[in-house]
Amino acid sequence: MNSHSAVRALVLASAIAVTASLAAPVASADQQPPKGLSGAGQPDFNGDGYGDVAVSAPRATVNGEKYAGYVSVLYGSKTKTVTASKRVFHQNTPGVPGNVGSDEFGTALASADLDRDGFTDLVVGAPFDNMSGSGKDAGSLTVIWGSRQGLSTSALLLRGSQKYAKAGHKVVTGDFDGDGDQDIATNDNRTDLRVLDGPFRRNGQAAGTSLLKDRDNVDITDLASGDVNKDQKDDIVATRGFSGETEARHTVLWQGSAEGLRDYSVVTGPEEAPLRGEHVALGDINGDGHDDLVVGRAQEDRQQPHSQHLGGTITYLPGSESGPLGEQSQAISQRTPGVPGSPQWGDAFGTGLSIGDIDGDGYGDLVTGIPGEGFNGRNHAGWLTTVPGSWLGPDSTKARAYSQDTPGVPGVATTWDNFGTNTAVTDTNGDGRGELIVAAAREYRGTGSVYVLKAAASGVTTKGTILVRPKDIGMPGEDQGFGTAFSR
Repeated sequence: MNSHSAVRALVLASAIAVTASLAAPVASADQQPPKGLSGAGQPDFNGDGYGDVAVSAPRATVNGEKYAGYVSVLYGSKTKTVTASKRVFHQNTPGVPGNVGSDEFGTALASADLDRDGFTDLVVGAPFDNMSGSGKDAGSLTVIWGSRQGLSTSALLLRGSQKYAKAGHKVVTGDFDGDGDQDIATNDNRTDLRVLDGPFRRNGQAAGTSLLKDRDNVDITDLASGDVNKDQKDDIVATRGFSGETEARHTVLWQGSAEGLRDYSVVTGPEEAPLRGEHVALGDINGDGHDDLVVGRAQEDRQQPHSQHLGGTITYLPGSESGPLGEQSQAISQRTPGVPGSPQWGDAFGTGLSIGDIDGDGYGDLVTGIPGEGFNGRNHAGWLTTVPGSWLGPDSTKARAYSQDTPGVPGVATTWDNFGTNTAVTDTNGDGRGELIVAAAREYRGTGSVYVLKAAASGVTTKGTILVRPKDIGMPGEDQGFGTAFSR
């Protein structure tokens, strides 16, 4: 499911009241444009001033190879639709390093201007790439360079250090040492953090590299970057843990410094307990210039089906000069007053987190997917919820929910669509408000689809929502997972 990766669309203010029915969630709230975009900022691959979004389909078959994967781009524009360009990149595209295999190219995406030419570049992770000299499933990172014509030429950035390292499963960008150059961080050996220092040469060579070892040998489940302490150096937050062991999970923070990322510290929430979850996002929700931390605990303990985390929970921690303020944390779930719906086992509230200013008021708005939400007998149909930002943090009293049954959203909610698998916020039309991008990655027998919901001064508006399917970009076929990752 999600720092930093996204898209913004078009116009129209339509006040929609919260529906009492779970069948067609809508909701009530005011919202506005993007300031919660942290780290490298929103992608603009062709430098035209409009936000762009890269979308991946890592399970797609390419040239007969299952799970080969590809990446496509939805370019922003004042007047054109986001599907006007249909360029697709995979490991059989001329100039892209590697060979087509079951590499899951596009499992993770990140973006930044890596070579200081004024165009955003796209970083693509392929964790199951078999690399010569490293071995099976060593993983890789590839850069596709931005240009006036958009994404174009490509180079290899990193190969995993050893067999089964699965480098590129998660990736973020940011200026971690404050030198003005964008850096890259990715998992290596699933537990450690590999950092590539910018600037980068056009052949993909980094200015330097380092490995930050994990003291506890615990897998990284998600990464986000942003400036939590407002020192002009980006920090990294990770959720970590093992599948099925929800109580062993925790969140860690690597703070940036002039020497690079410092050794990590464990992030604590209320009563100084480790903050647990599987999904993470950073962005300025309360408008104080510090990026705030949001952790989603979407997976519940099967042994405690009626616990306080039933259906999933989000925890908000405001940023400060000293880091995330656990003592000022705020928990949000479908039990919270104003948040539509009611918690049920398997809802996965807290999946696909993103932060961006949808309504243009200077506060980052919080978006979460709820891909396991079922209604009207349709299990795992899914929906998403937006929570506007304010000087006090997320304002859950103005939360709104959207699904494929919401008027204006194309299609019909069906079982296992998983609407809300992933979300992003990006200003695609340059109006200062962030369009909301949402994936239903299992729709149409796992093919996946992406929706662009427009932004207005009142928040999200569903009129004119754009639906993008693989066939719309010339890539028909089932079981692609289109929308698994968005650039951030």
